Amino acid sequence: MYDPVAKKAALHVFSDGDTPAGKYLNEYSIFLTFTEDGSKIVRYEEMLDSAYAAEFFGKVQAHMQEHGGDLEAAWAAKKE
Repeated sequence: MYDPVAKKAALHVFSDGDTPAGKYLNEYSIFLTFTEDGSKIVRYEEMLDSAYAAEFFGKVQAHMQEHGGDLEAAWAAKKE
C-alpha cells in the first residue's frame, strides 16, 4: 500500500527458504517513509516474529558450529 500524500508505504510480506538448518518461514510488516519528492527512503521500520527468528538463527549457528564454521561444508551437509 502506498500513500502518495503522506509519502509512506506499507508492505506485508512472507519470506521462506531452504537452508542447511532447515526450512525458514517468516512474516514481515515493513513501513517506509519517503522524501518529499518520493525518490529516497528516509525511514525504514520492520516488524517480524523475532522469537521465531531468534530460534531459527540459533539453529543456523549450531549447524555452522557442527561444521567448524565452514559455510560450504555446512551447506553441503544440508538437512533434508
